Amino acid sequence: MNKLEYISSLLEETSQKITHDGTSWMKFLDTTCYMFKYSFTDQILIHAQRPDATVCASFDTWNNRMGRWIKKGSKGIALIQETRYGYGLRYVFDVSDTESNKKPVRTWSIDESMHDVVIEQLSNEFKLDIKSTNLEEVLTHVSKQLVEGSYSDYLIQLNKFIDDSSLMLYGEHEIKQLLVRLMENSLSYALMKRCQLDTNLYFDEEDFNGIELLDTPDTIGVLGNAHRDMSDEVLSKIGVIARDLIKNQNRTFEKSSEKLDNEVENKGEGGITDEHNIQSGRGLSVSKSQDGQNEDNWEIRNDASSLSQGESARTLVRSHEQESIEHTLATNSSGSEMMMEQLMEQMLIKNPAPDKKTNQMAWVGHMNSLKEQVEEIILTQLIYN
Repeated sequence: MNKLEYISSLLEETSQKITHDGTSWMKFLDTTCYMFKYSFTDQILIHAQRPDATVCASFDTWNNRMGRWIKKGSKGIALIQETRYGYGLRYVFDVSDTESNKKPVRTWSIDESMHDVVIEQLSNEFKLDIKSTNLEEVLTHVSKQLVEGSYSDYLIQLNKFIDDSSLMLYGEHEIKQLLVRLMENSLSYALMKRCQLDTNLYFDEEDFNGIELLDTPDTIGVLGNAHRDMSDEVLSKIGVIARDLIKNQNRTFEKSSEKLDNEVENKGEGGITDEHNIQSGRGLSVSKSQDGQNEDNWEIRNDASSLSQGESARTLVRSHEQESIEHTLATNSSGSEMMMEQLMEQMLIKNPAPDKKTNQMAWVGHMNSLKEQVEEIILTQLIYN
């Protein structure tokens, strides 16, 4: 068995394991709440190989674009990719496999001090008709509202595949109730987990009873793709809120530390380390390569039949909405540098710097703050895409 056949087999095997029972599904959701930008298939393979992964990117992205190096002996996470030559493997590495003398890479997080703002903005964004000061309750209502508006499309898909699964023993109404409940509970669980809330207070294995009835690649794929689409929508919005709050907190700290900055001998340091906006990349279910991208770290197999379970694997990974990969913002470091210059110019127009001659320290602090914001924008695009 070659590596591609092994990873294809791992995909099929793990897809069955994650729906074996509620506990297995919750452990899978623990991975997806960080990997929500990846396709369902990629999420399965990341969970199978590195269930504790939080930020993943390719070797080239870490080395050439992020200024980080892969640690010696680190093992890449193999993902299946469709290329113009057939099926092959591409590899990503978790941030824990990297090192650098630059600022550490951090994912966004939600602490209790942010709850009121998150509640307010989510309530406005999703037009919730409830008034609550409890973030868990708000996330639950967001989940119910999203599922209510989208479950019918996924139910149509699911009904096409019930004949070959354990669902064939159940009626149409029962299948609908099961799908809606699993979609709502899965989304609520993932949102709470990613927002650092204690899911043990709200969920246990029984909340996912019936998950074992999804026992074919197609039925598993319907629920998995539904969850991926919805969690991406909500967590992307929460991430924006969190990063804005973190940046505002950092600016407040910078202002309160202005006197201390005058005593800092390390020229240009503002006294804090800003949070990076880093998220996982975005890809196809069985990702398609793009012309012009480096294929050196792919193992290419021309024979598509080397994918174990052929058609089943392809059905499992078919996304409901996403059928193409967005191009990366920059294809090399010079592109990133050019964009850095352009964004800095735009930022300076909107936020003019103090006079450098009369107030050098204030100028340095202002320029460093703008530079960090621009770097955050660029790094976000590189990892998201």
